[in-house]
Amino acid sequence: MSVSFDLHVLGWKAFEDLVGCIFREILGQTLQVFAEGPDGGRDAAFRGTWALKDATLESMAGSFCIQCKHTSKPSRSLSLTTIEDELAKVTRLASAGLCDNYILVTNHTLPAGVVEKAEECIIASGAKTARIYGSEWIADVISENPRLRRLVPRLYGLGDLTQIVTHQAYRQAREVLDSISPDLACFVPTGAYRQCAHALQEYGFVLLLGEPASGKTMIANLMALSAADEWNLQTLMITSPADFSESWNPDDPGQFLWVDDAFGATQYDANRVGEWNQLLPKLKAAIKSGARVVFTSRDYIFSAAKRDLKISAFELFDDSRVAIQVEKLTESERQMILYNHIKAGAQPIKFKSAVKPFLEDAIQVPKFLPEIARRFGNPKFTSKMHATNEGVKAFFEKPVNVLLDIVSSWPLQKKQQLDSYS
Repeated sequence: MSVSFDLHVLGWKAFEDLVGCIFREILGQTLQVFAEGPDGGRDAAFRGTWALKDATLESMAGSFCIQCKHTSKPSRSLSLTTIEDELAKVTRLASAGLCDNYILVTNHTLPAGVVEKAEECIIASGAKTARIYGSEWIADVISENPRLRRLVPRLYGLGDLTQIVTHQAYRQAREVLDSISPDLACFVPTGAYRQCAHALQEYGFVLLLGEPASGKTMIANLMALSAADEWNLQTLMITSPADFSESWNPDDPGQFLWVDDAFGATQYDANRVGEWNQLLPKLKAAIKSGARVVFTSRDYIFSAAKRDLKISAFELFDDSRVAIQVEKLTESERQMILYNHIKAGAQPIKFKSAVKPFLEDAIQVPKFLPEIARRFGNPKFTSKMHATNEGVKAFFEKPVNVLLDIVSSWPLQKKQQLDSYS
């Protein structure tokens, strides 16, 4: 049975990122992906011999132009008029030697006969070959590749999970998705997130570092979800080194071990680090046997812990490939995070218009945090904020109320988190 995904709810940028991820990570094709802005008819390009496994593409060579066409209307069919604006660009690119082969990827459905005619029009405009892939092809790629779902986690919220995750870890995956679904539509797969996704597969261990409200818990939740989906792993929330010693089952490699605030909740806990030092050989054995492990810690606490940790017994603590600072966001990532939360939030149009001139300054705040962006999109938290440049910057620079809320609700959050995995 074919699985469908609500790709129309993605913005054009998120759709382009998905297509780029499909080509690079799943199909294994090296592409040059162009930055945001006018692309001159190309969202990505490649020159050489096409390396995809598809037998119909193996003989293709030369210059390749990859273009995305996204529609926000569900189940909209591709028509010849949809590509008319592209034909002049094809002619221009082909004359410049940049479009021997043209590939169009769209979330439109593809009616019988239209694709053949559209490909003929593209070839008549100057390309030597043309290929068009629609929503059905994208849905098949998503369904067949849990690795893609791990790298683009928003996909979990766009389809029926019962059709994707069919093994015994489904119930847990469903619970994780339900707990994060309100924020999933706003989630941006940042460089830190992608580094985490790769590290967890490659090394079996990730250490997420950052201050409160920086996104550590969201990333760990998504890792738990993808671990259930891709590797059929059951999540165990670990509250202490002793808990790890009791919970890890060497005869059951199918475990995802999540150790939150590994070295202390609000301050460095020397006793806990001493206990971890005794268990590092067991931690190493767990990873070697197939378990996946995620530690989270505030960066200042981990800095103190490193002085006492036996790094020689567990070298990954000192490996930048797995010790990931989740707060390191590019300007583009900050823009997308803030845009998504404003778009998904309940702010009235009047508020959006008033603050629009000041958003560029807001994303330049050194301690820009995703949780603050989420609250900015909610009128409940901005009722006392002045819609001026100074007011908006202060909202992001001095999130005192956010930190107070986090501290006051910490015990309850921990209990709810543990209950969800029991």
